Amino acid sequence: MFNEKFKEIPEKEKNEIEYEADLRTAKRKKINPASKVNIETKLLNALTEGIKNREAERDLEHNEDRLFLLSLIPNLKKVPDNIKLNVKSEGSAMMNGIKEYKWNPVEFLNPKNASLKYALLILNRPINYNHDSMISLWNRATVRVTVDGGTNNWFHFLNQEDALSKIYHHTPHIICGDMDSLEPKASQFFVGANVVETPNQDETDFTKALRVLDAYLKDGHTKARLPDAFDEKEDKETQNVDGVVALCDTSGRFDQIVANINTLYKAEGILGSLPVYQLAQDSLTWVLTPGTHAISVPDILRRHHCWCSLVPFGSRAKHVTTKGLKWDL
Repeated sequence: MFNEKFKEIPEKEKNEIEYEADLRTAKRKKINPASKVNIETKLLNALTEGIKNREAERDLEHNEDRLFLLSLIPNLKKVPDNIKLNVKSEGSAMMNGIKEYKWNPVEFLNPKNASLKYALLILNRPINYNHDSMISLWNRATVRVTVDGGTNNWFHFLNQEDALSKIYHHTPHIICGDMDSLEPKASQFFVGANVVETPNQDETDFTKALRVLDAYLKDGHTKARLPDAFDEKEDKETQNVDGVVALCDTSGRFDQIVANINTLYKAEGILGSLPVYQLAQDSLTWVLTPGTHAISVPDILRRHHCWCSLVPFGSRAKHVTTKGLKWDL
């Protein structure tokens, strides 16, 4: 939840992260400090010197929007016992080996923003998103993909009210999946779409759809195809879109909900730095990797006391700090 009295973050702040060797502790335990100074210790010392002499630059021109900062320091599992980690989060720092990210995901949902290009995926869950917003989201998408049963959901959505009359191009660019849920009437209705069957059962339809999308973007929006090998990344750059929005309501089977989160985690290995967001009826979800993150929060969300959650998956998340939330970490 975002605080209405949120203070705007200054344009320049220092985030000092100091790693100190507690030699007194080492002496009390009769531990030779020199024996503990390994490669990781040298790395920490190098990071300290680099950070102390650097001031992060940030562009915070977001009109009425506000930012909150989140720092996720990589888990240093083998730091010697005589190393003390002291984190002071007063802003954002560019660290050697630790990336800095800026996020403004709600801009993909802004009907007035024509500059952002995105790919839209409709997954196999009922479309509960606002009717008019759904039409706008579809019309503004650069690439439109329906995934297996998501094709049926899009077909049924078009038969609601006056949806079809407001849609510019109702046929998706790509229909993909193992096709075990695709209804014949939906398949016949969307004649002209690139149909890519992905029978591999080792991955979910969502994950396979990202692979098909990646190949489609790299081929310059020509005919969609199944990548030659799922474990080989082609030496081409994904082009023409700024992000991916996957429409999938967070409901139904729990294993599928978790599988979708797993796909979000895998997305970086498939699409590189291209951000992937999962859009549900009342939430927007994405993965934050280790680093420093500045997330733009629209003023309307703060005024309506909308919620925000940070959920660690896979392992314990250590050294996490935030600035700008109602209850900071």
